[in-house]
Amino acid sequence: MTEVRSIDLHTPRGQESALVVAVAVVAGLVAVAAPAQPTGTRIWDDVLTFVFAAILVLAGSRAPRWAPMVFAAVAAGLSGVTIWAAIAWIGLLAALATALMQRRSRLLGAAAVALSVLALLRLPAFGFFGLPSIVAGLVATLLLM
Repeated sequence: MTEVRSIDLHTPRGQESALVVAVAVVAGLVAVAAPAQPTGTRIWDDVLTFVFAAILVLAGSRAPRWAPMVFAAVAAGLSGVTIWAAIAWIGLLAALATALMQRRSRLLGAAAVALSVLALLRLPAFGFFGLPSIVAGLVATLLLM
């Protein structure tokens, strides 16, 4: 009989943590290009956007498997038909892939949230004024909890 072995896609803890931080920094840098203007002051808006994206990626790396899935699903579902929606759908696929793994992958969770947060920061206008921001805040709070 042949023995079936599972593929171990995990990296050593120290290396995985460094890669998660790198993903958070890259996501923050790409997020700065989003049209988000929480304060109206360009430099401060860039700092807040970078920190928002990086913190969500770091939180997503440690969150239970379902949290990045919900986060990515909301981002993908509300992004409309844009390139950012396609990126969010890739993030959702990455989040769903974690369900197939025996052990939770911090790196895959971080990547799923990183792709999704880029779409979340670029949600098109829908509903009443401010609704996209409220939805983004609620789903971010869910991920942080």
